[in-house]
Parts: sequence; C-alpha cells; structure tokens
Amino acid sequence: MGFNELKRVLGVNSRSLSLKLKELVEQGYIEREVKPGPPLRSFYTLTEKGKSTALLSLPLVYYIMLTK
Repeated sequence: MGFNELKRVLGVNSRSLSLKLKELVEQGYIEREVKPGPPLRSFYTLTEKGKSTALLSLPLVYYIMLTK
C-alpha cells in the first residue's frame, strides 16, 4: 500500500504517519519499497512478523468492538 493511500485511509497527517512507518520498518513489522521516477513513491507491506502480530491482535480488536 502506498504512503498517500495509507494517509488517506487512516486520516493522519504526513509527519505522524512517516514517523510511525519508520518505527515499524525498524522493528521489522513492515518493509518499505521505493519506486523510482518523478515522483518517488514509497510502498509498504507486512513482513511475516507483522502478519503474525496482526493475526494475534484480531481477538482483541473484536472484543473492543463488542464492548464499545
């Protein structure tokens, strides 16, 4: 998913998203791929670590949604 698409979907500002994505890359949850050309485009994908963490968090998200 591209940076601008993530920004639009999440409704956050560029600086906050950029900082969080950088942290997630450093921690091994996502990978960043930069496509060349004007303009440079960044795309992000989940790593295996990110996928397993997301799957483990689904029951918690479900519980939170039920108790709202």
